[in-house]
Order: sequence, then C-alpha cells, then structure tokens
Amino acid sequence: MANLSFSNGSNDTGNENNLGDNIWYNKGKIQTTTDTSDEVVNFGNGDIKYDLAVLLEIAIDGLQYPKKVTVSGNFKKDATGQVIDWGGAFKVQKLFNAAGITGELVNNKLTAEILNSLLNKEVSFINYKKKDGKFATWNRFYPVNAPKEAIKADFLKDRARIDKGGWTNNYDSGDSLPDQISNGATKEAWMSNDDMPQGNLSFDNSSKFMG
Repeated sequence: MANLSFSNGSNDTGNENNLGDNIWYNKGKIQTTTDTSDEVVNFGNGDIKYDLAVLLEIAIDGLQYPKKVTVSGNFKKDATGQVIDWGGAFKVQKLFNAAGITGELVNNKLTAEILNSLLNKEVSFINYKKKDGKFATWNRFYPVNAPKEAIKADFLKDRARIDKGGWTNNYDSGDSLPDQISNGATKEAWMSNDDMPQGNLSFDNSSKFMG
C-alpha cells in the first residue's frame, strides 16, 4: 500500500488560559523530537510498545525548562499484520496537522527528516489536574488558532468516552465524577491497541479542530 500521509489539513496562569474545571490552555514551540517507536514502556500493567512514538520537548514562555510529552499509538492492521490505516496512531497524525506540516511516512516510519520538520513549530494543547493532585498534559495537539473552548470540549468528550468504556480516568474535574464501570483496566483509553482514529489517511486543512 502507499505510504500513510499527513497533510495540512504558554503555561500562563492568567484567567485567559484557565479554562475552568481544572483545565489549562498552553502553547509553545517544539524544541526537540526523538523517535521512541518500538521502545518498551510500562504503565504499571505490563510492558507495551507502540508502532509510532515521538518524544517532544516544547518550550513554553515563562517556564525555565521545556515540557516533555510523548505522542504514540499503534496502526490499524489486517489479519496478516499489514498496516491499513492510522488506527490509534492518529494522535501522531494530528500532531503534524497541528504543526501545519504536509508529507507522508516512509515505510510507516518516522524518519529524521520528518521529525526535523516539527522543530520550531508552534502548537497548542492543554494540561489538566489528576486525581492524585498532580498535573498532566493531554497528548493531543492543535493549531495555535484552534479555539480554546473547542480543545476543552474535545478533552471532555474524550474523558466521557473513557468513562463509558470502563477505562481508568485520572482526570479530576474538581467535582465528584460518576462511578466508572470497572473492567480491571489500569490503562488510559489511548493506550489501547484498538483505539480508533478520528480522521482519514490523508486529512485536509479543515476548520474543525477535533482531537
């Protein structure tokens, strides 16, 4: 099959970046990119590795050190193991979309040239408070002109999907959350191999800022 393609389709504590419900808006420039695809990681429920993974360091105005965020996922494959769609790796696809970069993967891999195209690109994203009192970055990235409230709405939709699916939801909205359906899972929904994409192989410059 043809190579999968991707096309262009601050940590301020001020009120303008506080979106309410323990959610904060951020934006910054990508300083470094590191391909961590196929590296084994452990989230407390066994080893796992992803078809695509990239570690980003993002410089944010007002912060001394860059923020580190990993974006990862597995492709959708047929019964023979052949890649047929982005699958859960759509989060990587969306990263390039947010940075305004067009192109395609090379043999379903991130080359140095592809990763270097992300350098100095500005993207937006959100942080949220976890139930343990710490803070996390949602690993979905958006163009800097994406409406803040649209990003928040996407995040809340994603959390509702996690609750409905019975996955572990670590988000603390500040209010008591509905009881979750427990299936013994300790992974976020985006860590699941069958996480489906919201988008096509090739995506255009759409005015919709869906995560």
